[in-house]
Amino acid sequence: MRLGQFVETVKKSLIMPRSVNFKVSCPHPEDEISLDEGQMTQVFVNLLNNSIDAVKSQGEIEFRAAIEDASVVFVVADNGTGIGEDSQKRLFEPFFSTKEMGKGTGLGLAICYGIVKMHSGSIRVETNADPAKGPTFTRFIIKLPALPDSRTTE
Repeated sequence: MRLGQFVETVKKSLIMPRSVNFKVSCPHPEDEISLDEGQMTQVFVNLLNNSIDAVKSQGEIEFRAAIEDASVVFVVADNGTGIGEDSQKRLFEPFFSTKEMGKGTGLGLAICYGIVKMHSGSIRVETNADPAKGPTFTRFIIKLPALPDSRTTE
């Protein structure tokens, strides 16, 4: 499957509020990738919906996809409130949620983690929840193995 085609699938699976400045970057849409489209779409829809919650429907969200070195790298970033240090340690634990009762099951990030690991990939978070340390943000970086020679010749 082509990287740009996958990015379009994710975009079509989202309900993005018009008030959110949503930026999508895929500099080489023709690059070939190998992934389970349904499972990985679930990962990014979950992360992007978390970003929508974090920016309270009026901030900036970015979704980037590119081949770097020997990996397909995806980034979901927002300028929301960030994730506190205590919560960061438990982010991928099943049933852990920072959302109010009835708003989340605490399974979303645990499922994302499992799907990424099944793809032999990695997921990590960079975040700042303390405005005294600079702008608040959250950035999830997902790396999956790239196909050999996945970069199309130009």
